[in-house]
Amino acid sequence: MSLIAIIPASEQRTTNWSGGTTTELFIWPKTASYKERRFDFRISTAVVEDEESVFTRLEGVKRFLTPLCDGFDLTVNGRNVSLKRGGVLEFSGEDEVACRGRGRDLNLMLKNADGEMRIVRGGFTVPECTFAFAFADEPCRLSSGEIKKDLPARAFAMLEKGGYFAEGELVLFTINVKKSKNIQKGDFSIDRVAEILYNKRDKKPEQEARPMGRTIITISRQFGSGGRTIAKAVAEKLGYAYYDREIIEKVSEMTGFAPEYIEENGEYAPGKTIFSLAGSFLGSSRAMGGMSAYDYLWVMQRNAILEVADEGPCVIVGRCSDYILKDREDALHVFIHAPMDARAKRIVEKYGESDKRPEERLKEKDSKRSVNYKHFTGRVWGDCRNYDICLNSDVVGIEKCVDIIADLAKSADHRTKFEEGEREKYVGLDMDQA
Repeated sequence: MSLIAIIPASEQRTTNWSGGTTTELFIWPKTASYKERRFDFRISTAVVEDEESVFTRLEGVKRFLTPLCDGFDLTVNGRNVSLKRGGVLEFSGEDEVACRGRGRDLNLMLKNADGEMRIVRGGFTVPECTFAFAFADEPCRLSSGEIKKDLPARAFAMLEKGGYFAEGELVLFTINVKKSKNIQKGDFSIDRVAEILYNKRDKKPEQEARPMGRTIITISRQFGSGGRTIAKAVAEKLGYAYYDREIIEKVSEMTGFAPEYIEENGEYAPGKTIFSLAGSFLGSSRAMGGMSAYDYLWVMQRNAILEVADEGPCVIVGRCSDYILKDREDALHVFIHAPMDARAKRIVEKYGESDKRPEERLKEKDSKRSVNYKHFTGRVWGDCRNYDICLNSDVVGIEKCVDIIADLAKSADHRTKFEEGEREKYVGLDMDQA
């Protein structure tokens, strides 16, 4: 499935250059600095405000430029070039380039990457590459199969490999990044990168001491165990905010990724879509010194969960929230499970029959969640040691699960003593037998 993810204007920065202003649409890696000339590639628009201007000299950079106006009269190393709208000029950043005329243009700079910029209309194909982007100077409908996106004027979007159709004119960028020379040495585990990015955000002033009890509840669950129903009921009973689909919407706002993409990939095993932004920091055949799409989604999802946890009492469903908030003393971590037959019955009642047997659907969903959890946390999904309490919703019952979780949350010390013989109902999970 092809994907169209619009990168929001809030992620773009406008600065001055010698002949006008420039707006940075995208720069890679995330730690890059154009000011320090430390980047793999950069995409930007520029407004040429002076009648005559000279391009900034960029050593070791390959450049592409296309007008977003009627055109420019350029001089490249003494050679006159008339560049009209719809044309693309390729030149070296070390060339001496002078421009006559005012207007707007779109630029691609490649320093540690290979790629191209080209104008497309109608049908076109995005090949296998590290990054693919499209810029629409004027409103344009872009479609791929059943996916359709109306791109507003000056929209900048990230594309996945596949076939597309543009009802208008787009500028297409396809880029392959080499092994990065622009990443600073240090701890680049995905958790460390997430921490760095989260701490860069504007933070609220330090809040007053948190109240007693457990004001944050994370509920992880096997598919079909009723975990989402339990989580919502707990939130209603305690008067806490509830976050499930809301996390998806928040991450969509932060990243520009389509909610459907986040829902499909934010909690399930990383797949092999070529929307991958690159190999991971640990390296792969697509290594580029940056995050993969899944790692980037994890970072943004982690930040969203940290933000809602800071905002006040809440119940958060899944998405590795137990791991993300593992160091919070005011958090209660719960895992809901149930036997296979009980879960199979529940999903048929709730979602209806499908081509696959309910047992196959359960195993597939659980397997994807398990692999995703292991990939990002290094821990075993469903291992009782990762949670404060594990509840068998079939044995305990939905309503009783709600009562137990709510009572534990209200307790200043949730290490509640169980009556002898009762503990096995609540704690522990054998994934092979579930």
